[in-house]
Amino acid sequence: MIEFESASVGYDGRVVLADVSLTLESGSLHFVTGRSGAGKTTVLRLIYLALRPDSGAVRVFGRDTREVPRREEAAMRRRMGIVLQDCDLLDHMSVMENIELPHRVAGRQPGPELKELAAWVGLGKRLDARPAQLSAGERQRAALARAVAASPDLIIADEPTGNVDAEAAARIMSLFVELNKLGKTVLIATHDLNLMRAAQGSRARVLKVEGGRVSRSGTPL
Repeated sequence: MIEFESASVGYDGRVVLADVSLTLESGSLHFVTGRSGAGKTTVLRLIYLALRPDSGAVRVFGRDTREVPRREEAAMRRRMGIVLQDCDLLDHMSVMENIELPHRVAGRQPGPELKELAAWVGLGKRLDARPAQLSAGERQRAALARAVAASPDLIIADEPTGNVDAEAAARIMSLFVELNKLGKTVLIATHDLNLMRAAQGSRARVLKVEGGRVSRSGTPL
């Protein structure tokens, strides 16, 4: 599903990742951990094609990202569900319209299961609200629902529980675990120990980003 081969990248003369090699299998669940600024978000950006390595290679769905033309990026990203820290909801659309957006972009008619998904993340009574009317936690949950609405092959989340309470975080983590059980590959960047503890008993593993390197935990959580 994802392969880094001696991949390196830096910003403003500073090396962020150096000579990283790893393979993430299809159907796996990984947490990407590390201190602030260590490069967790950089790892994710390399995977969803927002960034190319300066040297080495990153392969996603079997394709070297350096060789993917810009016109084909959107098609690759449609196989991904991406939840970013800033949520990136469309302000002129309601919660329901935001959640339905991946279906409409793909030319599919949204079904009733999307309302069930919205209810599951705790937004069943906020379907007509606009993003500006939501709390930070509600926006995060709406972004998560939108990301998984089209049942993507790969789900990428950057600090998905940073603005939600413990109960909502546990609900969100259980959704990630259930999606993983259905065969989805899930990658979550977080420093939230409670979120990782909520995955105990699953097949989740940990990738630690430190000193420009990425190391894999040897045992499941």
